[in-house]
Amino acid sequence: MAFAYLDPAAVLSDAPSPRRPPRPLTGSRAPRPPEPTVLHAPSPRARRQVDLLAIAEGFAVSAGGITGLRGLEARAWILLAATDLFEAWAIGWPPGGRIDLHDHGLSRGAVVVAEGVLTEVSVEADHPGPAVMTTRRLRAGDHRQFGPHYVHDVNNYGQADAISVHVYGPRLTSMTYYEPDRDGRPDPVRTEEIEPVGPFDTTGAHDPS
Repeated sequence: MAFAYLDPAAVLSDAPSPRRPPRPLTGSRAPRPPEPTVLHAPSPRARRQVDLLAIAEGFAVSAGGITGLRGLEARAWILLAATDLFEAWAIGWPPGGRIDLHDHGLSRGAVVVAEGVLTEVSVEADHPGPAVMTTRRLRAGDHRQFGPHYVHDVNNYGQADAISVHVYGPRLTSMTYYEPDRDGRPDPVRTEEIEPVGPFDTTGAHDPS
């Protein structure tokens, strides 16, 4: 919060000095200085929000042309962008490509299918009793958005390659992998701590799916 103070002498044209207001007449009341003007800076939180889905959709327009993500024997990924607010990846899914049940820690995410078809299974277990599992078939142009600790898996059950764009904000710092228990609730198996990537990092050291 910043304050701007206005000099009362600045509004009195007959002041003998720019620094000293005139002496008030006998029995009169000295002029009251105006209230300070309060300048409200924009909230840092509001200023630094990013639209993850819009970023993912923008990259998905050309992600299908990344030849390095076709004809694969196993999933592969390429870093598209990294800032202090988000990271974006393109992922190639050969037929049969999959990732186990997992979350993305404290990061929010947006996924857009650029080419092919993927199947997502999400698990909701924030209530007593068996978990609720939802299966979604995602075709080219379809998307998913999710918040922190969202648990899902992704598979390519088709016979053709698929390519998707994944954007996370803030950047990934951890991913926890799960196995469903007898009620289908996600049981943590391991957590991977992730070193945030830099803008020129093309490492495959961690799986951004």
